[in-house]
Amino acid sequence: MNQAKKESVLLIEGRPADAQLITNALQNKVHEGLDVECVKKLSDGLELIQKGKVRGVIVDIEMPNGRVCVAAFERLRAAAPHIPILILSGMENESLAKQAVNRGAYDYLLKNNFNDFRLRRAVRPMIAHHTAEEKAYLQQRCSEVTLAYAGMHWRCRDH
Repeated sequence: MNQAKKESVLLIEGRPADAQLITNALQNKVHEGLDVECVKKLSDGLELIQKGKVRGVIVDIEMPNGRVCVAAFERLRAAAPHIPILILSGMENESLAKQAVNRGAYDYLLKNNFNDFRLRRAVRPMIAHHTAEEKAYLQQRCSEVTLAYAGMHWRCRDH
């Protein structure tokens, strides 16, 4: 029997209680097939991204030590500009979350204002959008290769 491919979402969250809540919400039976990889540190997340199996990233803009870190988003974006990133933020840091969206994040959610439904509602379209963009890119590349081959073939026939 062929098992469906699981979509992998990377969660970078330094607070274990928050990480557990988010993971449980995304692995809910309603959302069957979603695989959540959770790491505490940005460096571990970057390592997983390099392995190429991540379809989307969820990152808390506030580090466990209380520092707000837009630089974490910027490092993620630089390492994987093609992977959508959802920012989690507290209300007091909403302006920074908006700034991250202006710099290329997919969207943001306020931690004190989201529930399981809102989280899943933000993550699924993010993955679907990424998958559609990836397919379009691959189709474009395939067309370019086909046209290049046809052009080579045409030129070879003339000589």
